[in-house]
Amino acid sequence: VEMVEPDHVIVDHLAFSDALTGLPNRTRFFDLLARHAASRRERNGAFAVLMVDLDRFKQVNDTLGHAAGDLLLRKVADRLGSVVREGDLIARLGGDEFAALLPNTSKFRAENLILLLQQSLRTHQREVSQDYEINFSYGIVEFNNERHPTIDMLLAGGDALMYELKRSKVAN
Repeated sequence: VEMVEPDHVIVDHLAFSDALTGLPNRTRFFDLLARHAASRRERNGAFAVLMVDLDRFKQVNDTLGHAAGDLLLRKVADRLGSVVREGDLIARLGGDEFAALLPNTSKFRAENLILLLQQSLRTHQREVSQDYEINFSYGIVEFNNERHPTIDMLLAGGDALMYELKRSKVAN
């Protein structure tokens, strides 16, 4: 007897997953983040959100082709998945931008995840390209009720930190 997924399960997967990486997409991430924040507000709990954006990704697509860019995105998703804990949620927000919801995590632990991700990507560099060094910019924000009364403010803070780092790399 062949088991067939109900249509709504398939539709939900298509609607809330990134087709390239299989990770939750932006819509699903924002929904789960909002639920988590609401739950934490009730208990005055904190958590961290990590935003990651690849540096010079357009250059990969332009010089090595979109197949290489797709491979890079899948590898970054795999490497990000390998450094987070069970219960953490990673998502592809779109383009070359990823995010991670890190429950019960301090900013310090999130910074350690960045180091692990950098090491993992260096180790797996040859799987993607010998011609392109994989670098990324990131922003880490710690949620608490006073500083981030809304999810939009939390994510705006993470984006601002990420793009500030990206701008400083371009300036140097």
